[in-house]
Formats: sequence, C-alpha cells, structure tokens
Amino acid sequence: METLFALSGSTSLWPVCNFKYEGIRAPVNRVIDQVSNMLYLILSSQFPNLPLSPTIASILHLIEHIKPKLDFKMVKWNRPTFNEFKLNVDGCSKGNHGSAGGGVLRDYAGHLLMAFSAYFGCCSNNYADSQALKIGLNWCLDHGFSEVNIESDSLLVIQMIKGEIKPFWHIKEDIRQIQAMRTLGHFTFTISSEKVTPWLTCLLTLRSIAK
Repeated sequence: METLFALSGSTSLWPVCNFKYEGIRAPVNRVIDQVSNMLYLILSSQFPNLPLSPTIASILHLIEHIKPKLDFKMVKWNRPTFNEFKLNVDGCSKGNHGSAGGGVLRDYAGHLLMAFSAYFGCCSNNYADSQALKIGLNWCLDHGFSEVNIESDSLLVIQMIKGEIKPFWHIKEDIRQIQAMRTLGHFTFTISSEKVTPWLTCLLTLRSIAK
C-alpha cells in the first residue's frame, strides 16, 4: 500500500513544483482527484476483478479492508520402511551471504539420529544441493548406515546421480563421487516436492548468514 501511495503521490509533483517556482497554487481538490485517479488506474490494472470506484473515499476504504487470500497445503514427512533410515538433505543459496547445506537422518519411527549443516561460500544451488548430499551420504557410510533412503528436492541433482541426465561441469566430480559411494550400500534416491523439514530450512538460512 505504501508503494501505491508513493506512485500516486508522484502525480502531484508538478503542482508542487509550479507553486514553488512559479507561485501557482493548485486546488486541493484537483490534487486529490489526480491521486485517486492514479490509484484507480493502478488497482484496476493489477486487480481487475475488484469492485472499484474512482473516488478517493471508496479506494481508501477498499485498501483498508482488503484481505489476502490464504491457501493451505498439507506437507507430510513419509517414514521409511521398518529397519531402514531416511536422510533428508537440502541446499540453499542466499546471494551475498553465500550458500549452505544440511541434512537430517531419522529412523522408521521418526527419531532424530543426526543433523548437520555446512557453509559452502558463493556457489550455485545445484552445487549446494550436491555438497549437502555428499556430506550426508559420507556420514552414513562412516557410521555404518547402509540402508538409507536419501531424499532431496533437487530434481536435477537426483537425475544426475541416477544417470538420467549429464552432470553439469562444475559438479561433475561431486556427482561421480556420490555415484561411487552409492555402490557401497543400499542407498535409494528420491525427490521430495515439498520442504518436509521447515526447521532445516531455517537452520540453513542461519548457517549461510553466520558462516
């Protein structure tokens, strides 16, 4: 709303300049009409279905009582099968703060067994996702977890690991190492379409900022 008023307020700059430099005072009603007309044009173009009137009173009333439409979607973490484990990994890239990655290992009952985060510096999302996956997979091998379902929301990285697409040049070696580690146990890779661990996302955001 502040942006709308800033844009609409620009229409009254010329009357202000005329008064300052030429001593010509614009009528108040004229300025109000210009502002309301600009607001009307902006709102009607962005929200064509709103019942709008060009009067300033009706526009202000509508802006004050407008409510955003909320959409709700259930997000569920699916447990692994009995005696198996699930490793959820994720990478994030926050621009100037750099990139980070992390993961969470849980058993079939949902008990937390391990969580990690790591800072990667400035890199791409695919690099952050592949690094997080590699760190998590390496930890599982070092600690005797060989029956693990690894879940990531990076479709491209999972496709590269499965050999469905050619790896990008800057993560080609990482993908090769992941594929080699995959043969040392029973590791399956699946794609998660949702952020099933929102607190992990918060952890990665803090990690990328704090370094």
